[in-house]
This record gives sequence, structure tokens and C-alpha cells, in this order.
Amino acid sequence: MRRRWRRLRQRLRTRKRLLKPWIQSIEGRLHRQRVIHLIHIGKTGGSALKEAIRGDIRGVHSVYQDVAPGTRILTHSHHIDLGRIPARDEVVFVLRDPVGRYVSGFMSRLRQGKPRHDRPWSPLERRAFERFPTPDALAVALSSQDPDTRAAAENAMRDIRHVRTSFGTWLVSPDLLRSRRAHILLVGWQETLADDFERLRTLIGLPDRCRLPDDPKSSNKAPDDTPTELSEVGTANIRAWYADDCAIIDALEEMGLTRRPSGSDELSA
Repeated sequence: MRRRWRRLRQRLRTRKRLLKPWIQSIEGRLHRQRVIHLIHIGKTGGSALKEAIRGDIRGVHSVYQDVAPGTRILTHSHHIDLGRIPARDEVVFVLRDPVGRYVSGFMSRLRQGKPRHDRPWSPLERRAFERFPTPDALAVALSSQDPDTRAAAENAMRDIRHVRTSFGTWLVSPDLLRSRRAHILLVGWQETLADDFERLRTLIGLPDRCRLPDDPKSSNKAPDDTPTELSEVGTANIRAWYADDCAIIDALEEMGLTRRPSGSDELSA
């Protein structure tokens, strides 16, 4: 009975979380507020952006309506994708070069989420890291001539948190992005986050107290000794693996919503 009750509560919490964009959108409209959603794509600087938007206030359930007058800003968790956001509302999200995002995601899980979090490996992640201890070892193995090694690498790519996700996890598809083009307020890049945040500050009217954090824990930044380079083979394999991400970037560029930052092929963790 207790187990059944726990499952029911979990389902209710999940349903409430997924309905949050609609509930908050309706409340914002009733108060004649401008409603803006921050889609939090993993390993792109979303944690730092949330901290910056919050400024020196504490919102309720990540809803910040006192930062910019007449504006309700919703900073979502990783569970909310573009398809779950009302089409009439504006959205903001940050991208990252897929290779850099892969390296960052791999190393974040290798550290078990530290310094911001402490999330132990799953049994499947442990198996993956024991077989492939570096991001390049896993990336190169994707084109191994040995079928067992190649299969193990493909399984690891699907088993490691952050690595197994892609832009499509949150942005769904190029077609959905095209249908929402008029309501995409800003497409930023992790590689140029400071400049993009200043653009966002102007677009929303954020006060000076809203600043990007400079401490590693708040921004969920990797340590300075994090390895950031892949071999040519590893880089090519990762770009092929995340080909759908490149298609999403291409679509956003075709719509004139963003441009790849110069030097985006250079990795940063």
C-alpha cells in the first residue's frame, strides 16, 4: 500500500511539473504580464543563466515576476521541452557546439555532477566509465572495427546522463522551431554566454543586480583541469552521432535566429 501511495504521489508531482508552463502562462496572462520561458538544455550554461535572472531575489517555484516589471520569467527544469510550452509565449534557450557539449556532459558525469551536485553513477554509467575512462576513448570507439567495442561504445552513449540527450530532447524538431519562430526571443550560445546575457538584459529589461555568477558551484562550471580535446577521429564520430543537433542549428541559422560563434569548434568544458 505504501509503495502504491508513493507511486501515486510521484505521478501527481510529475503531472504538476509538466503542467506548470500552462498554469503559469495562464496566470501571467490574467495579470497582463509578458510571459517568457527559459528552456534549460543540459550542459549549455543554463544553470548560470538561471542564477543571473534570479538576481538577488528568490522566486516561488522558479517563477520570477519581480525582476523585470510586467514580465513573468519561468526558469524550467530539464523536464520541460518546447512542445510543453504554450505557443503564444516567448522562449529563450542556449546552445553549445555539440562536441563541446559532449565532452562537458561526459566529464560532468565522470565527476558525478560535482561541484554543484552529488549524483552517484547509475550501474550502467559505472560500466561505461570502467570501459571508457576518457571522452576521447568513448568517441573513438564509436568507429572501432571490433563489433563488441563499437556496440559497447554505442550503449555507453545511451547510458551516460547528459551524453544520451541531444538538442532534440528539448527543442523537439526543426519543424516545431519553425512554427514557433515568431516567439523565440533569444538563441544564445554557451561559448558567448556573457555577451548573449547582455542582449537578454536589454530585451527583457533586467536590472543591474542580475549578473552571471562567477563562482564554479553556482554556474556549475567544470574545474580548470578538465580535459577538453578530442582526437580528429573522436571529433568526427561525435559530430556524426549528434547529426540531428547540427540539423537543428542549421534550421535556426536559416531562420535568422542565430549564428554559430566563431571558433565554436574549439572545445570548452
